[in-house]
Amino acid sequence: MLERKPDVKPTIETPTAKASLSLRGLHWFMALAIAAAWTLIYANDEYVGHFSLQKILTNAHIFAGLLVLVLVPLRLVVRWVRPLPPIAPALPRWQMHMQILVQIILYGLMLVTPILGLLVAQSSGRVIGIFGMALPALIGRDIALSHAIEAVHENLALALLYLVSAHAAAAILHHRVRRGQHAQAPRSARSRQATTRRSKSRAGGARRRASHQACSRLVIACAA
Repeated sequence: MLERKPDVKPTIETPTAKASLSLRGLHWFMALAIAAAWTLIYANDEYVGHFSLQKILTNAHIFAGLLVLVLVPLRLVVRWVRPLPPIAPALPRWQMHMQILVQIILYGLMLVTPILGLLVAQSSGRVIGIFGMALPALIGRDIALSHAIEAVHENLALALLYLVSAHAAAAILHHRVRRGQHAQAPRSARSRQATTRRSKSRAGGARRRASHQACSRLVIACAA
């Protein structure tokens, strides 16, 4: 008789949940705006003496900063309406607490840094306009105060740069390493199950051959 092979149920892999399209779009739009603000202000320092070009770069830098300032509250609202899915695989407790702390600091820096940049521009006597409309002045002209605020603004911008870089590195590490290990675990379990089934099959085949040989010897002995 043929031995009936056990039914093997196909493994269905659950797709990884993703953030909503609107939240992902805001995430990358803000990332581009922050990168543009950094690039523009660093490029401005490379063109000292080119006053017309520096003015364009400075205005573009201010616009990028104001764009981040507008997008942060919008992103918080979208995140509240469409919460992020749980991280898979789940992080250890201490990493979850660290992630929450980093996010709070990130959002704080993304709010405070553009506001300080706006105060720097207005305290230096610059009128900030968006689409032809002048923004209300939050502070009067004060050059000494402008330099003091600018120092704080630059330090916070640098801290934001380092924190965003660390955040991106941690996200890549989790995506490439931890998720890869998580994906290999089911495959390893299936491989062990297949090995166990093959071992049982070989053992059953050996027992059947031994039984057939014993029956053959018995038949030969009876015939003799």
